[in-house]
Amino acid sequence: MLRQLRTEARLTQEELAEQAELSPRSVSDLERGINRTARKDSALMLASALKLTGPVQEAFVAAARGRAEPARVLAVIAGQEAGWRLGGHLRDRRDGWHWQDDVRRARSAPARRALP
Repeated sequence: MLRQLRTEARLTQEELAEQAELSPRSVSDLERGINRTARKDSALMLASALKLTGPVQEAFVAAARGRAEPARVLAVIAGQEAGWRLGGHLRDRRDGWHWQDDVRRARSAPARRALP
């Protein structure tokens, strides 16, 4: 989960570590599962460095401390994205799906005939 969020934030391990005021080794160990949980202060610093706020931050800290499933963080993020700018460009982080692509495909597809 941490690696995915870091990658989506376009940060290297070293950049994340610097912004979170942690050692690069700490970030690496968390990503690789050597340390399965983070201390609360470390989880909060990582969340801040990743610019996570509100429910996403709460879910991240809980997951980083081993008190929630990492999938919950992604679900909260996906739920927030669905609520942002309904007329804007929404993206599902898991597979890169763009709802606007479906709209374009539907508009450009030939009309289907009703079956006899």
